[in-house]
Amino acid sequence: MVATRLVALLTALNIGFAIGCKDVEEFRLYIADGTITSRTGDVMRVRDTSLPPGPCDSTIFGLSPTIIVLNTDGTAADTSALQVGKRVAVWVPAPGAFLSSCPDQGVAGKVQLH
Repeated sequence: MVATRLVALLTALNIGFAIGCKDVEEFRLYIADGTITSRTGDVMRVRDTSLPPGPCDSTIFGLSPTIIVLNTDGTAADTSALQVGKRVAVWVPAPGAFLSSCPDQGVAGKVQLH
């Protein structure tokens, strides 16, 4: 349900996904470095560990259909590696699908596991 609303909202605002974008250089907007605190289907919540705890300390990410997931050594992984408790860095596709709100919301195009 949340994923559907997020995609509908981004679509309504004419913010597109980087469909077919597999070039790492195209992921220029770094958004979060933190811990996955929840994961349901194609949506995950990442708590930014650089912020003090509070209602706006995390970002809800929809997982792009073309998401790139990388292990700590840079090798490819899949979305099954995105589990609660994992530390991650998250980028959104350029030009970026991101809404600044409380909590922030975006579309994860690349995730690097720590």
